[in-house]
Amino acid sequence: MTTAKVQKETSMTRRITGRVRTSVYSPWQDYDSQAFSTFEQATISHPGPPYKWGGPWFMIREWDRGNTITGSTNLIQGSMMLGNRSQAYSPMSAYATPTESEEDSIAARLWRSAVPTKPEFDLPVFVGEMLRDGIPQIPGVGTWKDLTNPLRGASGDYLNFQFGWAPLASGIKDFTHAVRNSHKLLAGYTGIEGGTRHVKRRRALPTLSEYRYYTGNFVVLPSKANVFTKQGGSVEYREQKTWFVGNFKYFVPVGDDLASRLHRYKVEANRLYGVRLTPDVLWNLTPWSWAVDWFADVGGLIESISQFGPDGIHAHEAFLMRSNLIRSNMWGVVDSKNVSGSLYRETGYETKYRRQASPFGFDMRGMSDMSLKQLSIMAALGLNWAGPGIPQSR
Repeated sequence: MTTAKVQKETSMTRRITGRVRTSVYSPWQDYDSQAFSTFEQATISHPGPPYKWGGPWFMIREWDRGNTITGSTNLIQGSMMLGNRSQAYSPMSAYATPTESEEDSIAARLWRSAVPTKPEFDLPVFVGEMLRDGIPQIPGVGTWKDLTNPLRGASGDYLNFQFGWAPLASGIKDFTHAVRNSHKLLAGYTGIEGGTRHVKRRRALPTLSEYRYYTGNFVVLPSKANVFTKQGGSVEYREQKTWFVGNFKYFVPVGDDLASRLHRYKVEANRLYGVRLTPDVLWNLTPWSWAVDWFADVGGLIESISQFGPDGIHAHEAFLMRSNLIRSNMWGVVDSKNVSGSLYRETGYETKYRRQASPFGFDMRGMSDMSLKQLSIMAALGLNWAGPGIPQSR
């Protein structure tokens, strides 16, 4: 892992000040100590706030906030704040951060479960099934118009109609349905005519969380005042979330010429869809050479898709993210030595982390880990990836 440069680091503190003594016979002592503070750190690779976009990122937030009360008695003259529990205890700790190898395993598992396969990226299977289900092959398509000529004016001949025109009309209907539906999938693959160019997926591990409750007294600071709370308590909470978000695309080498031809095929198929076919109608339609061309173009496109196989699916953006939080809320009532009031205090520590995947997964540290097919896709898309650049805390 690499360490990223800190983009933003802020801190703020509040103090309690005054004089205190343990008894009326003791001398006064001045006190000036830190009461509350906040701290925030973020990496240079993630502009903000708010921190909602960017590349690899690590952020730390740490806070200690609450209120103070002022006492003016024969024991204390100044400000006071809620301290620790008056009884010994072990504070709750944050969930452990996964090791690098554990994180690699988690990232790879979430990636595999998110990569889209069916139905978004199943075009070869879809078209293949249509062809196997009896859609006419190229030789039949090329002679469709010629086959209608002997049948023109023969609609009254029952046998000619049943065994000649009816099967032909049914085959044409099936073919136009295939063209229309495959065009929708092609648009999803290639983005032609505003088709969906990506599939966004999110996967997450179960959230880890735990509460712990406490009822009891707290010391009031400064401790030399020997002041305690009553009716006090606290709630401690810890949480860890791990999730993945990927924006997947399928690489299909579609040029402008092919895109325009695919559009023309769809227009021609739409002209036939819903039309009541007769031999005269079919004879007067546009020459059927486009249907022959459709088989050639779609067949070549499917071959290109199959050639790239799983490598053709890549992520435009993919991230593993994790947040880790531990927080404690404490409260108590002071009514001691002529000092009264309610005190509360909240302490917390939170980290947020984001690791970027390569276009082909988390198991790569640079271009040298990619296959030749993957490199060819990167080159075709004009992408360059220098590695995950995973930030971490100081």
